Amino acid sequence: MKSLLASLIALFILAVACKSASADVKNIDKLRKFYYQHNLDFFGELIADEQNVLDDEKRHAKIELLADDARTRALTQLDALLGKARGPMEGELLLRKATLLSDRARTATYFQNNPFKASKLKTPNTYLRQSIEVSQIIERKFPHHPKMDVVLFTIAYNYGELKEHDNAFKYYQRLVSRFVESPLVGDAR
Repeated sequence: MKSLLASLIALFILAVACKSASADVKNIDKLRKFYYQHNLDFFGELIADEQNVLDDEKRHAKIELLADDARTRALTQLDALLGKARGPMEGELLLRKATLLSDRARTATYFQNNPFKASKLKTPNTYLRQSIEVSQIIERKFPHHPKMDVVLFTIAYNYGELKEHDNAFKYYQRLVSRFVESPLVGDAR
């Protein structure tokens, strides 16, 4: 951290020494050389060699898998609770399930585009469709759910992720027309 701070201070000194606010080629080259000498890229981020990038990807993949394992346990517990729940509690549990399925879709997308594959995950579209189905159950069974704006937004957003824009538009329209005061209306427009 100290070396980064020292590098940033040195950068400031170098910028003052250049005395020119214009971005001429000579000053840009000086800045690039300075960044390179101090192991910084042009935007001030630390430069990582290929091995560090690979290690970071492995670490991130492990974190994603741990988070997904927690989701799996939560989904199992939710299913057990849903067997017993009635009334408003059932609606809340279903909303939580839809959210976990949407999160799992993002994890599946991460692993689709990552060199470290997670074989136990289905395609992201599978989880998106499951989330939509659960959200539509909430919409049907609990039409006055206190978080219906979130339910409609979830359905619309997931349809958008599936590239089903007509369905997404339909649910965004429902959200905007029924919940004018919702903070999600801005994102729906």
